[in-house]
Amino acid sequence: GVPLDPNETSPIHRVYKINLGDGPSNPDWANWPAQFGAPTNPDGTPRVIGQQTMWCVYNDAVVGKHTNNAGNSPPLGVEVRQTAYGFTHPGGLYKSVFLDFEIENKGPNLLEEMYISFWYDPDLGGFTDDFVGCDTTLSLGYCYNADDADAQYGFHPPAVGCKLLLGPIVNGDTLGMFSFNKYINGTDPSSPLETYNYMRGLDLSGAPQLCDGVPTRFVLSGDPVAGTGCLDSAPSDRRFMVTTGPITMHHGDVQRLVVAVIA
Repeated sequence: GVPLDPNETSPIHRVYKINLGDGPSNPDWANWPAQFGAPTNPDGTPRVIGQQTMWCVYNDAVVGKHTNNAGNSPPLGVEVRQTAYGFTHPGGLYKSVFLDFEIENKGPNLLEEMYISFWYDPDLGGFTDDFVGCDTTLSLGYCYNADDADAQYGFHPPAVGCKLLLGPIVNGDTLGMFSFNKYINGTDPSSPLETYNYMRGLDLSGAPQLCDGVPTRFVLSGDPVAGTGCLDSAPSDRRFMVTTGPITMHHGDVQRLVVAVIA
């Protein structure tokens, strides 16, 4: 639970990037930080997943770094080992980036009613006309253009999504998306409690959110193609959260989560 490099001065603590076919001529390959948990092959060499793999490790142990109002609570003692990778194959894989997280409770705290959120500020081309929504059956949050013309992409702009592929495991069950929430840039949570309320699928005050008058943890879960259900309105610069949980983490517990960012 003690930060290894609190002043962030050690050059070994960085983002490492390796490509398929790399060898010792790539300094990141030659100095691959397996000692910190970076993925390796059975022979101990760096493991390239897809065409390119990036790896880093970070934690929340430095009190002085907790300066954002949305999350300036005391450190939890959590370490995250993050692997990002992509493919050049044609088809769907070419339009996806995969993020693999190992989350470990290295601190002394018992973490109860813990949720893990994937937070996105998607900025789909011209960011002022974005809509967002979710598909509860796919554990998917997404952003799409409010109309068929975008300031950057022009006509027929794309959409982008965050799909939870692997959630935490609790009592043998793999959890999916627990909640989906959204807000406008500039109305961010102003305290850890407000953030926690959003993670639980509530509004900032902790009150239930409604879809057609019925409480729901999944705002905007309608079908924008068919025009049915609860849909986004008043396009603007959106942010959204795909959340899974709740879980309990004792000291030393590790959970692995995988998401895909899909265009």
